[in-house]
Amino acid sequence: MPLNASGDGGGPGLGPDLSVENLVMRFGGIMAVDKVSFSVDPGERVALLGPNGAGKTTLFNMITGDLRPTSGRIRMFGEDVTRLDSSGRVRKGMRRTYQTSSLFDEMSVAQNLYLGVLGPGAAHHYDMVSSAYRGEIWPQAVKVAREVGLSRRFFAQASDLSHGERRQLEIGVSLCLKPRIILLDEPAAGLSPEERTTLTHLLEQLPSSITILIIEHDMDIALRVAQRVIVMSDGHVVAEGTPSSIVANEVVQAVYLGQSRRKHEPC
Repeated sequence: MPLNASGDGGGPGLGPDLSVENLVMRFGGIMAVDKVSFSVDPGERVALLGPNGAGKTTLFNMITGDLRPTSGRIRMFGEDVTRLDSSGRVRKGMRRTYQTSSLFDEMSVAQNLYLGVLGPGAAHHYDMVSSAYRGEIWPQAVKVAREVGLSRRFFAQASDLSHGERRQLEIGVSLCLKPRIILLDEPAAGLSPEERTTLTHLLEQLPSSITILIIEHDMDIALRVAQRVIVMSDGHVVAEGTPSSIVANEVVQAVYLGQSRRKHEPC
């Protein structure tokens, strides 16, 4: 069963939770993203695939507000957020993970989740939070730790976690603010086979109320988790469809899977 969530994401007939319209990103003479458009419906799981240099992370950074597009429009829940910064998008219900860890290594799992509950910028005021308020948010941190499989590591220092456990904690921190949209940037990168299995199970169990957009090079994970797949190459969307249709797509095989024709069957 999916994890519980109290997010108030959109529902049928309310329009997409996220839409990008003709997004363009230029770096000098380089066109990193060229007129990309797509939408993600409430509760939908969408994987964004493509070879290195396809423009996926640049697209992510525009969606989250870390980069302002050269042109185009981004909407969250029907509202134009193109000029809204990343913290403003967080307040509207968007969270993301990064390829590079954003955890506080000198803090415990509990403290990292604590800061996740408190929200952006909380690390600068952690010592000023009253013990009474800490007591109020403690149960939420305990609950999230259980949901991401870190109950037994609750008091462990983040620097002592395995790579896979760090990924679990990063997702847990994102869940603390009860997001409506989560963007996951290469969550399986560098994981062992066992850690990939744990991560896949965690992603499958995320609350159905949360809309998910994921960049992932591990095709098995992406095709298992996603309901729809968007494939990019050279800054363009070259294919879009269900996991099974993407696997069979000859354009995708040419630009992403190569000529190996390895079979990736969704589970």
